[in-house]
Amino acid sequence: MPNTAPEAAPLDVALGVIEDGAGRVLVGQRGAGQHQPGRLEFPGGKLEADESPVAGLVREIREETGLGVEQAIPCLRLEHDYGDRRVRLHVFRVPDWSGEVRECEGRALCWREAAALDPADFPAANGPTLRLLQLPDFLLVTPDPAGSDGIAAVVDRVAARLRHGDVGLLQIRAPGLARDDYLRFARDLVAVSQSLGTEVLLNAPLDWLDELPPAGVHLPERRWRALSRRPAVAGRISVSAHDVTGLREAGRLAPDLAVVGPVRPTRTHPGATPLGWDGLARLTAASPVPVYALGGLDAGSLAPARAAGACGIAAIRGLLGEPPGGGE
Repeated sequence: MPNTAPEAAPLDVALGVIEDGAGRVLVGQRGAGQHQPGRLEFPGGKLEADESPVAGLVREIREETGLGVEQAIPCLRLEHDYGDRRVRLHVFRVPDWSGEVRECEGRALCWREAAALDPADFPAANGPTLRLLQLPDFLLVTPDPAGSDGIAAVVDRVAARLRHGDVGLLQIRAPGLARDDYLRFARDLVAVSQSLGTEVLLNAPLDWLDELPPAGVHLPERRWRALSRRPAVAGRISVSAHDVTGLREAGRLAPDLAVVGPVRPTRTHPGATPLGWDGLARLTAASPVPVYALGGLDAGSLAPARAAGACGIAAIRGLLGEPPGGGE
């Protein structure tokens, strides 16, 4: 007879990414009596009955590390099935804390460079959290050459911006270009990006990408909804979404990041209702994917975006500036 027993509810766990302001985070090592012993972990633990995620986080951090949580920013909520158990992780960034680290429960604790953390050292459910920590602050989206001064001018402007060194991701978007022109535009920008160590996300029909160098892919909502599984690409996969439902539906593709917005009013989408910072915070708190905030933002928006749970800023004009002589 088929097994008709109801599926057990996932175990709710609150995790804290405790940051020291110098690019390091606090990690511990799971003890012999724990699930997946020997693996590294972020401080935290399972919630007690009727305990809120933030209350459980504060309690667990105090019990494990001796630290007091002064600020907790919810930034991910995701579920993972290990086969023998299911977990629902409520992940918080903890940029502000008090006290001194103490190994209160006998497990080793140490500060590690966030950029050097290896997913293989952690339980699999921690993958999105590690990506959140290792993604760059700024994602530059290209202006459409069809609406500006042409391919060469946009390539020059983008290359000049990338040479500043603070943009770690480039989305090559050009909805006004025909296929051959997009391929030329993308080849030129991929060459520039590779020379500067900037990661690329190609925003184009998937059947165009075979003629381009290996790179990541950005999938607008109309494209990812047409897919049933993650496409085989060389780099990261990014998706566009506008609400938590969309983010969770896109989860079947296991995207590495999502771009959401608009956070503020924009000239390009005058009829869209802005999320605002509070709306962005509600979305990131429930997102299973690290989020970039988009829409009316610039480099100066990074701090409020991170305070709302986003990992960084995505922008066109806000990161590139206006073209010489007028708008695009």
